[in-house]
Amino acid sequence: MPEFRMGLSQRIEQRQRLGFEQKQQLQNLLQLELKLRSPEIPEARKGVEGMRVANHLLEERNAVGVLIGGVASEVWKKGSNLESLAQHKDVDVLVFDDSFELRDPFEGGVDWWLPHHHVFEKLVSNYGGRMLNVSVDWFENGFGAKLYYTLHTITDEPLSPGLYIPTADVITSIRGCEVDVALSFSPGVEESDQSVFEAFARKVRAQMTVHLMPELKQPFKKRILSSDFLYPEGVDRDSYVGLSNLSL
Repeated sequence: MPEFRMGLSQRIEQRQRLGFEQKQQLQNLLQLELKLRSPEIPEARKGVEGMRVANHLLEERNAVGVLIGGVASEVWKKGSNLESLAQHKDVDVLVFDDSFELRDPFEGGVDWWLPHHHVFEKLVSNYGGRMLNVSVDWFENGFGAKLYYTLHTITDEPLSPGLYIPTADVITSIRGCEVDVALSFSPGVEESDQSVFEAFARKVRAQMTVHLMPELKQPFKKRILSSDFLYPEGVDRDSYVGLSNLSL
């Protein structure tokens, strides 16, 4: 699996010219990213309102959550404002705490992604091999949709309860994980080489700046998580297939 934790030194890598076939692969990745969208939730709270509701519920229940999805990208885009934020269908929040409980799956009009864990006594790999006692962690929303990645924190001290925003570099890493795992399920889409994935990461990263939209600087200025504190990891294909069968 390609590495998508992007520090400053990694972003200053030598640019390579892509050949025709590689450009086609890059286009396939960009199209694949567009398909990675979950359905709209009922009575969604959008934009800043949804973020405030999520933050309130997390603080109230002593839990930590991270903004993900389209809104997480939008807050870093040049020219973003309250109107552009509200254009997104809902607010997606990944919650780290197992103890976090909801009165209903989309409480507050937020698309919550909660942690789950399962140990498979036996799991058959894509190549037919058998794996025993496989432990899998994943995040799932009220529709039963499962993310292609998990998030991990790297902190010496526990984070204070509330909603956090990942930096543009972390979001780029997340998009890379999503596409990499989704690629393994896409018939007719060949595995792309490292240079294509690097070009994809640059395309995604170029859509965002290092400046949080002004309207969010005050309420969330101390709630930003960089790659020094947060990183994604893709759920491997065999585990994801097992999870899908688990739901049947």
